[in-house]
Amino acid sequence: MQSGADSEDRGLLNSTSLLAEYQHFIESHALLEQLNTFHTSWSLIARFCRELDENRPVLRALTDLHVASQIDFERAMFCSWMSMQVAKCCSLNLKHQRSLFLAGLLQDYGKHTPDVDVSGFISRVNGPYVSHAFKSRGLDHHPLVSSTFVETHLNEDKRLADLVLHHHAREDGTGFPQHIGENQLPIDHQILIIANEMSDRLDKLGGHNHLLSCLPALRLGKVLYFNKAHAAWLEMLKPLVPDDPAPLSYSECQQLQFKRDHLEKVLSSLLAVSGELLRYDFDLHVHGLRSNIQKIARLFAETGLLNKALFEKACSEEAGGSCQFHDTLVEVQALFKALPETLGRCADQLDYLLNHPEFDVNQVVLSEALARLKRCVAMLTPVRSSIFR
Repeated sequence: MQSGADSEDRGLLNSTSLLAEYQHFIESHALLEQLNTFHTSWSLIARFCRELDENRPVLRALTDLHVASQIDFERAMFCSWMSMQVAKCCSLNLKHQRSLFLAGLLQDYGKHTPDVDVSGFISRVNGPYVSHAFKSRGLDHHPLVSSTFVETHLNEDKRLADLVLHHHAREDGTGFPQHIGENQLPIDHQILIIANEMSDRLDKLGGHNHLLSCLPALRLGKVLYFNKAHAAWLEMLKPLVPDDPAPLSYSECQQLQFKRDHLEKVLSSLLAVSGELLRYDFDLHVHGLRSNIQKIARLFAETGLLNKALFEKACSEEAGGSCQFHDTLVEVQALFKALPETLGRCADQLDYLLNHPEFDVNQVVLSEALARLKRCVAMLTPVRSSIFR
């Protein structure tokens, strides 16, 4: 007669079924399957899965995640597999590859556990700042729960719990649960954070078959933050990128010039906002907004996105899109496609500050900048019809 434990074990994922889940996930998406032909790593995935076979609490956690949310389970597999592949492109050693594989797989376990009192976790991360951030911004505590679980049941890997804890960190220090920034995040952390950002984008775009639509955001990220990690992501996805993009038409060049003119006005408004808020940079929300404004200003300065002479020459009847400016304009077009996300984040931060008038600043300057930002985001955002994953 089977014992209760043996009977329960029969319902758990194991290395064979977990590997089958990865295989089904990858082969169900044409672009992921194509990418897998260039970066085949089934033996490595199988090895990492086999190492979990004797760890019943981890298998139970993965099973619970799988049962609770297929979307979160697919997110886990995406972040796990892709982060491991990027680590290989970065020439990170096998231990780092394993850590990223497991961190991506277990990072969201805490979303689906019963209500947990995290008061005992707070002291291990950032004291009252964590509590304040959670209360004021409505952030959930799943990174704390997931990290504590990993620390308990996979404690032979000292970096793993830290990776899970910081998978929602941000380069400007406004992430959660700790307010740590780019200089405090090693490259393996950056790789996993980008994986989560990619997963969020794919959800909004309609699923994993829209992977190529994330390339502009990765190119933009390479300029703005986590430069080496973004470069590694782009290198990993390089086999999917067309070798020679089509030249821009004359009308497309004109559209870029029109967008460039609007962006110049937006940048001017944002710089005025940054000046207004300078003396309040100690505040987390103000610092996050000013940090993003600085990144946008640097982006325009370093890439020539606002180079009026370039656009005038490229948009002349004689030049058009097939001229000597072709490569530059294609890159500019890609960056423009990625800007709505960055500008939209600034708009959200600015909207928050306007709705919490705790600072002695010119509200008209902030309001006008917000209105201009929203119009620009609407202008730059392509219309999409699909909402399905």
